[in-house]
Amino acid sequence: MKNTTPDLPPIGRVFNGANIPPELKALRRWAVWKAIWNPEREKYDKVPYDGNHRGLSTKLVESWGDYDSAAMTLRLNPTRYHGLGLVLTGITDVVGIDLDNCREGTTIAPWAREIVESMGSYTEISPSGTGLRILAHGSTEDDWNNHDVGIEVYGGHTARFLTITGDTSKPRPMTAANPEVVAGLFAQHGRTRKQNPIIQITMPELIHELALPDVTEMDIPEATKEFLLHGPGEDVLDRSGALHAVGVQLYSAGYSDAEVLSIFAASQPVMDIALSHRRQDPDRESQAQGHHPRGDPRRLRRPVRRPGGGSPDKKVPRGQGPARGAVQAGDGSRVRCAPPRLVDHQGAGAHGHTGCDIWRLWLGQVLLCA
Repeated sequence: MKNTTPDLPPIGRVFNGANIPPELKALRRWAVWKAIWNPEREKYDKVPYDGNHRGLSTKLVESWGDYDSAAMTLRLNPTRYHGLGLVLTGITDVVGIDLDNCREGTTIAPWAREIVESMGSYTEISPSGTGLRILAHGSTEDDWNNHDVGIEVYGGHTARFLTITGDTSKPRPMTAANPEVVAGLFAQHGRTRKQNPIIQITMPELIHELALPDVTEMDIPEATKEFLLHGPGEDVLDRSGALHAVGVQLYSAGYSDAEVLSIFAASQPVMDIALSHRRQDPDRESQAQGHHPRGDPRRLRRPVRRPGGGSPDKKVPRGQGPARGAVQAGDGSRVRCAPPRLVDHQGAGAHGHTGCDIWRLWLGQVLLCA
């Protein structure tokens, strides 16, 4: 079936459901898709929709439908949608290989032809007409791509859907992918993912509220005191940024990690901000609110002695605490901090964590203990 409707985008013009392997049609993983021009990428995005014209998520496989319903929606809406797609998220026994920019007219690039022949399975032309799609039975160690070459390999490890056209002059069944061939594709074209270093950030022990300094007597700007006592003003749109700025002021005043976190934990406005971030994630909100007994988190931890050897209920004389503008490293040393980016707690330098990130992690743990 070739859609010759005027004013359609130059992709998705050909669809032939008769060529699609029956084992794929039997899956409840189908939807129509619409081509939407993306000026930044200078290409069409393919957006999936259900039969009620609502957008679909590749993360919610259960919201996708059967093949016949999707095909009917496409037939009834030839100008609204441009093809069918199969969601691969979490799929088993299916490997999808996408080869881009490898076809011009009837000529297939040698590198792509080699892959097609080595796989020996169902192959079709992509919606653009310039690429190929291979579908086979099997599995992959991981999903991967190499955009420099123009190859993407999917086996259900990431949220993804593939457009399916049935556009092929030589229909062939899906066959079992040779594991050695699949592994060889990665060996030849794959790229090893760079693993971001994991930084261990140890949460300081909370100091009892009675051992903390009185906010009104702290050597910090009045605006910082106002934030800790009453929260940010109504004109403050970026509350996380404001919280970060308050933390920087506390560090600049000479307070340690434990003191900064404890001052935050003792401030109801600050904890309200931390909880609001939890509410943006329903799972984390339920974890914070539904699975832990509520209470004062400060009562769950014993008071600790202040830096400089002072007793818990006495303030540390200025000069005996950490240096101004410094944070306390894991070995007890003081490491200079250049706001707004904090060093990690091993004193090894900045690793992309901002103070706001670190305090949000800490405050999240306080909520979990609450």
